[in-house]
Amino acid sequence: MENNFKEPKFNTTHFTCPHCQAVSQMDFIIPSEMKQRIYANLQDIRAYILGENEQNRINAVKHIADIYEKFSNSFAICINCKKISIWVDEKMVYPKPRLTPPPNKDLPDDIKADYEEASLIVQDSPRGACALLRLALQKLMIHLEEDKNLDKAIKSLIDKKIINEDLQKALDSVRVIGNSAVHPNELDIKDNKEIAIALFKIINYISEKMLTDKNKVNEIYNILPETAKRENRKD
Repeated sequence: MENNFKEPKFNTTHFTCPHCQAVSQMDFIIPSEMKQRIYANLQDIRAYILGENEQNRINAVKHIADIYEKFSNSFAICINCKKISIWVDEKMVYPKPRLTPPPNKDLPDDIKADYEEASLIVQDSPRGACALLRLALQKLMIHLEEDKNLDKAIKSLIDKKIINEDLQKALDSVRVIGNSAVHPNELDIKDNKEIAIALFKIINYISEKMLTDKNKVNEIYNILPETAKRENRKD
């Protein structure tokens, strides 16, 4: 799932379009760069123009270029759907950007809702997004019939040998970072968008291992004849 998502970044050639959701080529229109090109072309034109009227026209074009640079934003045009995104200070402001991969399809709907809400606010409030993702993980543990206390839930999963070391690290990352978002201590994530975005990928990794992989195994197991299933054996 994550392989089909590429985070939008300013003045890059490809990312996931906020309109059509395709990973597409993006053509950026940056006013300051356009102004430089306009000025360069005008210099070439001026060398061949002597009339006052033509000079006035050149000055008018320069004036428009100056206004455009001062008051307009940067635009990116999606080659796939031809729609534009608007950028200010190298941040997408329209439409509301998706900076994270979509939630794992096997997450329960109420957890998906928390994930999506966190995705909407991550650019403006990384700390708020991390707090919501911690809540999403807590709900996932309850869904798996574990304790709502994350420390106890993770210990239980370790004791039952349900999780490996990598999955334990992933769970602890969400627990610790999410807790720091609510009760700041040594880890200050108030303005750290990179940590917050990484946490979305970790949530999807956890759900992939604990929900999706289990579902895939059950799908195969359920097609076996009843007589061949281990729980029906007497030996």
